[in-house]
Formats: sequence, structure tokens, C-alpha cells
Amino acid sequence: MGKQWKDRIQELNLWLLVLIVVMVVNVWGLARVFGFSSPLIVGVDAVRSSALALGDYYAKQAKESDLEQNTAFRSALANYRFEVEQAVGEKAVIQAVVEHGYAVAQTMERELQLRREQIALDIVAEEGHFTVTSNEALIVLQPTGTGLAVGNAGGILSDSTVQKLETDAELQRLTEPIQIQIQDGRPRLCTLDSRAGQIQLLRQELKQVETALSGAKAAAGLAELTGPGLLITAAPGRSQAVLDDIIGYDLRDIVNELFAAGAKGIQIGPERLIATSSIRSVGDDVLINHRTVALNPLEIKVVGESNVLASALDLIKSTPYFSLVLDIAGKDSITLNAHP
Repeated sequence: MGKQWKDRIQELNLWLLVLIVVMVVNVWGLARVFGFSSPLIVGVDAVRSSALALGDYYAKQAKESDLEQNTAFRSALANYRFEVEQAVGEKAVIQAVVEHGYAVAQTMERELQLRREQIALDIVAEEGHFTVTSNEALIVLQPTGTGLAVGNAGGILSDSTVQKLETDAELQRLTEPIQIQIQDGRPRLCTLDSRAGQIQLLRQELKQVETALSGAKAAAGLAELTGPGLLITAAPGRSQAVLDDIIGYDLRDIVNELFAAGAKGIQIGPERLIATSSIRSVGDDVLINHRTVALNPLEIKVVGESNVLASALDLIKSTPYFSLVLDIAGKDSITLNAHP
């Protein structure tokens, strides 16, 4: 087989080349069985030439992918060619193609993936500052067949960085997902090569979901909430307007003002307030969430910016119809109960 034949083979795709190698071996074997010869079938030399043409194809692919000088690829290709040339007999040649040719293809794919991972890591690192709500967060780059999907849960990356990732020409050729973990403010690659690595990534994703769920439950009043805020004690004033449920009105005004000022959570007595909470007074009793709460004095805990929250109460405290006397104290840390 001359140079012209090899050049034609290099234009074919990899799978067709492998098929040609196998066909050459099979036809050569049939010729041996039935005792006929053909100008095309020249024994082991034909098989070896096809195998070397496959090596030339790998070299061309590496050059087009800018892997021609990659040490790992050069070593794998050199080993493949050596094994093919040194193989004795057609079976040994085809065995070399199966074992060492596969190693060349795997090396090329691995080196391309590593290069793309580094490109993605460099683009993410350019972000400089990461908006992360927990100590660990995950960015996933997933090939879709028509492009690249960037998993940016929680808005970790800016829109410009996401666009760089999505439009990078090399990353457009991704065949395997890339996962980048933001830990302590710095990006690092995660590996999916081992079962242990996969388990670790799943645990990280589960931890993120659990953290988000805990935050949502705390904001909704269904979990404990701790943070800076106010401790308010409320007691009936000396003179009160004659009006049913006046204390209930006052408490509802306090709660509305606090939430409008950005309170993250409010607790009256032992009762945590949620979206469906009720506040009313009946005679000398105060009912929160349909449960009686002691009035003298009534303790109100609030989590949020203490200065802002205290200022929000100044207006209603000065109105003539307000019946409660409030003692307001800022606290560095207050814990609210979870709603039953």
C-alpha cells in the first residue's frame, strides 16, 4: 500500500478506519482458508499498513486539535506504532491495534478534556469575587449536543462570565461535563473519574440543597432563626382608648411596621409568626396563633437590622391611640423558635 492509499485513508473517520483494519484481517483469513490469492491481499503487510494508517490518522487529528506536541499523546502514539511494527503475524498486529490504538484514542480524549477543564477554570477564576451563600458551591458545565449549558445555581457567576463559558470555542467541543467547586472563595476542579468522586459530588449537591431548604424554612418561620435584632417588652399604658381588641390592633401595627422595615423573623412570647398567624386580644388575654400569651409584660423578639427596626417603631409609638408602652433594646444575637 503506497502513500496515495494512506492519504485517502486519512480522510476517513476513525470508525471506518477500524472497520477497514478488521475487514483486511478477515479477508486475509478467508484467503488462507480457501487457498486463493489476490493482488490486494498480501498477508501481514496489508494488516500492518492499515494499522499504521490508523496511527497517521491519530497524528492528523492531534495536529488539528493542537495536541501534536502533547507529551502524553506523543508517548501513546509512539508506543502504538512500535507495537504495530514489532508485531509478528496478523493476529499480533490486530491485537496491537485493539489494545494500543484504544490507548491512543483515550489519551487524546483525556488530554483534550484536561485542557478544556483548565480553560473553564481560568475563565471562572477571572471572576475574582464570588457571591456564595455557603462555604461550598458548585458550577456545572454540561454539553447538550447543540451547545453548552452552564449550571449557575444561586447566581455564583456574573452574566459576563457565564457568557464567556458558553461562547468559548474550545468549550463548545466538550463531550464530558465539567464541575468546578467554589470553596473558601476559590475555584477548583472536581473529578468524576471514580465512584468516590461521584459520591462526594452528590454529597456536596445534597448539602447545598439542605442549606437552601434550611434558609427557606427559617425565613418562613418553620425553623429556628438566629441573628442580631431587637428585644421588645410591651405593657399596657396607664390610659387606653375604650376599644375592643385595642392591644391586638397595636400588636398587629408593630408586626406590620417591623416586617416592612425588613425583619427576618418575629416571635411574640413563645409564638413564632408565620404568614397565616393570627394576633388578637380577648378581654385580658392575648391570642397568638390561637394560643394564650402572657401580657404583663409581653416579650417580642425580632431578627434583623436593629437600628432600622427601632426607627420603624418611632412613628407608631408617638400616635395618641397607641396603647402599649414599649421598651426596646438592641441585641447582637437573638434566637427565634420554630413555628409548631
